[in-house]
Amino acid sequence: MWGGPKEIILDGVTGFTTRANCVEDFTEKVAYAIGLLENAPEIFRKMGRDAHAHVTRAYRWEEAVGTIFEGHSFYRADDRDERKIA
Repeated sequence: MWGGPKEIILDGVTGFTTRANCVEDFTEKVAYAIGLLENAPEIFRKMGRDAHAHVTRAYRWEEAVGTIFEGHSFYRADDRDERKIA
């Protein structure tokens, strides 16, 4: 669940993804984003709010740390819902 931009960004909803190593695609998406900011700032701002909501809902620090440290001797899981560093 802790992947890169293609997993985190919902293309056209919370941001834009581009094809790897494709300058033309990147340039088009940047130009489109600038156009949104200039011509439809409410849509641009909504995309930012949606991005923040998506990330805070889908990716929690506690879960990331738990995933990293799970199985180490200083890490214990009291139960599936509450994980603590011992």
